[in-house]
Amino acid sequence: MRARWRSLLLLLSLLVLILSLLRSPDPLLRWWGQRLEHWEPLPRQVDALFILLGDAAPRAMYAAALFNEGVAPLVVMAEPERDPVLDLGLVPQETEVAVTVLRRLGVPESRIVVLPGTVTSTLEEAIVARDWVARERVRSIMFVTSSYHSGRALWILSKVLTSERLRISMAAVPTAALDWQPWWRSEDGLVLVFNETVKCAYYWLFHRTVGPDIERSPRRQS
Repeated sequence: MRARWRSLLLLLSLLVLILSLLRSPDPLLRWWGQRLEHWEPLPRQVDALFILLGDAAPRAMYAAALFNEGVAPLVVMAEPERDPVLDLGLVPQETEVAVTVLRRLGVPESRIVVLPGTVTSTLEEAIVARDWVARERVRSIMFVTSSYHSGRALWILSKVLTSERLRISMAAVPTAALDWQPWWRSEDGLVLVFNETVKCAYYWLFHRTVGPDIERSPRRQS
């Protein structure tokens, strides 16, 4: 019960913060949107590209471009947990979308790796990536994700993948709602920033102490 009230208080506080920001000068709002993003000069070559799940199509398109430029010989991704809608075949599974995009943009199927098991969060993707990197003795890996997700993703990845022999980089895919216009003046921008802000707060509250030894929680049986 205490945890539920704490979560409710957090959400209300975030709502107040967002509403306060909307009344503040544009520079402060722009600063907050930029704080969600992480931009860095990308290395010319890495051992593998790892697509983080979310906006499957644009992230896969960006990864395909990097692959075709010779940045990496492999494109890797995890598989999301399935739900009844996916099982009915009404919508494609996210990994299936990414693989289709990669193949149509010239990435050979033999160069695409879909890791076994399923994930439900960026934290679980970090754990899966850590295990794969250790198993395959990878020395450098570039994660591909949307720009609005890149800051939180790098924060959690750097906590889980801590080997001194591993070089991590982050390829941020530009996000129209943040990059082409002030995010607070569009519905897409407001929803995107609010959602990512809530997730950042959640990760800071509940995952800030995670380390390289963390394991995935066992799945509940339905």
